[in-house]
Amino acid sequence: MFKFKVIFKQVFLKNIKSPAYLIMILMPIVMFGITFGVSHLMDHSKEPVRIAVLAPQPAEQSELQQLKGKTYQIDQQITTRE
Repeated sequence: MFKFKVIFKQVFLKNIKSPAYLIMILMPIVMFGITFGVSHLMDHSKEPVRIAVLAPQPAEQSELQQLKGKTYQIDQQITTRE
């Protein structure tokens, strides 16, 4: 058993010093960090889109302006197409 431990230690120390072993261990951590960072930046950089609601009937327009959404924001100051 002692010989096995000595051989295992030597092989492990030889492998841990190689660049391929370090890349194999560090690459998943780096890729996870990059993916998490990009998705975090994309989620926090989105601003809601400003839209205007125009309808032929004033009652329809007021009802549509009461709708709320996370991806858009209704600009109630715009009342005409111009």
